Amino acid sequence: MIRNAKFEDYKQVFGILLSPKLNDFVETGRNASAREMLIEWQNYWRNTLVAEQNNKIVGFARYADHSGKKAHVLELCTLVAKPQLQQKIVLEILLKELGKRHPAKQKIEASAVENNSELLDFYSKSGFEVEGERKKNFLQNGKLLNEKLLAYYLK
Repeated sequence: MIRNAKFEDYKQVFGILLSPKLNDFVETGRNASAREMLIEWQNYWRNTLVAEQNNKIVGFARYADHSGKKAHVLELCTLVAKPQLQQKIVLEILLKELGKRHPAKQKIEASAVENNSELLDFYSKSGFEVEGERKKNFLQNGKLLNEKLLAYYLK
């Protein structure tokens, strides 16, 4: 089941996001406190979809809904699911649901660090196209990496 996030979902969502086994590319430079995570969640929970299985959150998509000159764009900020047999299916369902819930949008933009080959492969198989690259834009373990800019056209 896909639904809009609720404020009280933050512990489960951050539990997925900060799992080192799942997201070794997430690097904050220090451990975030529960208070810091809660402040962060207050800023974006309304723009988050969650995927549930057996009343537990198994994945989520956080997005930015642009206005003005980029009103046709939905920016995919985070797309992640717990590692399990159906992980890619959960991610695909979340992507499709974003498109359904935002019928006026023409494009979903995303980015991925160049060494995250699994995510880049997923985006490619899901119909995303590489539109560009930001050079040395992502710091991981003290090393600057390039970030691929991707787009999925809805119409």
